Amino acid sequence: MDAELRSLQIDRAGKRLPEPSKWATRWIIGGVVLFVLLGAGRFAYSRLNAATEVEVQRVKSLSSGTPTQGVVLNATGYIVAAHKIELAAKVIGKVSWIGVDKGDKVTQGQVVVRLEDDEYRAQLQQAKGNLANLQAHLDELEHGSRPEEIAQALANLNVAKADMENARVSVERQRKLVAQKVVAQQVLDDAEARYDSAVAKVESLRKTYDLVHIGPRQEEIDAMRGQVEEASAARL
Repeated sequence: MDAELRSLQIDRAGKRLPEPSKWATRWIIGGVVLFVLLGAGRFAYSRLNAATEVEVQRVKSLSSGTPTQGVVLNATGYIVAAHKIELAAKVIGKVSWIGVDKGDKVTQGQVVVRLEDDEYRAQLQQAKGNLANLQAHLDELEHGSRPEEIAQALANLNVAKADMENARVSVERQRKLVAQKVVAQQVLDDAEARYDSAVAKVESLRKTYDLVHIGPRQEEIDAMRGQVEEASAARL
């Protein structure tokens, strides 16, 4: 019996299993820590980039003004504009007034922005004045010369003719006196110069009278009408 019990005792002098290496233990611990860090980073990233919660509205559809039982629209998410619309002014200027805010509902023809228009108003007023002057000139050309203008031109011509006749008479008189050696030749030369000047003045006033009596040419009227139309388009 004693021999059998001794055979069942554990041999403590037997070989033990080899212990794992210190480097292997460190690598295992490092791997576990790395996986833990990756999991924590992924969790934090998902929390930071999570969609913002929005309020859910439960809308019941209506048919001919009568509620329909059991028909419910349940929606969550973002409201995004279907089309992107860009606004721009035809002219450049500083914004003086804004009539809407972001997200407001607008209608066709509604004023949303006003620009400073002081400079453009001044330009418009100047264009109106230029148009008025050109229109007055065109009206004058289309109606022709007034009777008073024709009479004035004729009177000026008659006065110039009288002066020319006096100058002619003076030349004749001085010519006789020079022949009689009563006056010097210079006196006759001066009288002839005055006569030539009077003749030139009569010719100039005769042409002026003819133009006033006939009136402006059609080409001049057409040219002025074109200027009026151009100024009218610039004013608009």
